[in-house]
Amino acid sequence: NSEESREAMLREASAAAPLSHPNVCTIYAVDEEDGLPLIAMEFLEGQPLTNLIAARLPPDQRQRIARGIARGLTAAHAVGTVHGDLKPANVIVGDDLTPRIMDFGLARRGAHFVRASVGANEPGDPSATATAISIPNGRGASVISGTPAYMAPEQLAGDPATPASDVFAFGLLLFELSTAERALPDANLAQILMRLENPRLAAELAAAMPPAWRALAESMLAHNPALRPAMADVLAQLEAAEF
Repeated sequence: NSEESREAMLREASAAAPLSHPNVCTIYAVDEEDGLPLIAMEFLEGQPLTNLIAARLPPDQRQRIARGIARGLTAAHAVGTVHGDLKPANVIVGDDLTPRIMDFGLARRGAHFVRASVGANEPGDPSATATAISIPNGRGASVISGTPAYMAPEQLAGDPATPASDVFAFGLLLFELSTAERALPDANLAQILMRLENPRLAAELAAAMPPAWRALAESMLAHNPALRPAMADVLAQLEAAEF
């Protein structure tokens, strides 16, 4: 219900507030006023990664952005903070190409209550927009929140977001950064679920990426979260990769 959602948002914002990193948008204060969550966040100048992907940046700039995102996620995971809705629209890139990740734990809880999006342009179909979805299961149904086109298989099955699901979402983001195409372009949830069940999906997506990222991306997009590398390992491999 809305009461639980509001409490969860405030709880997750409070957990993310101590996180201070050059690649993460800072949360300054978390409060509640007249029953509504009040979260003061750093104002970021720049443009959403969505725009830069469409501009097809040169390889060295794509690599710089990828490494910055990986540093931010690694720092977050080190203190137990999970994003849960990582996607290009939730990354703001400054003029110096420094990426800043926004909305840790918030976007899937209704970030439209928190602040206006700073110019983020998301594709118009529902699969690319954060939303709540009811998923039938053996116990009735699970309501999950997030962006279907950027969610890990276990999230779409109703499991909570984990560091491993962030790694999967980052793998999808790397594909998009590489190719200027969404990894899961399907327009509805059923099609996305079918695509995720393809045992060759990780290999097929990785094959379209730069050689320096292929093996890493394939491991990040493993269907089984236990087989995905930790973010610290992802960062180490991105730092060592050369185009």
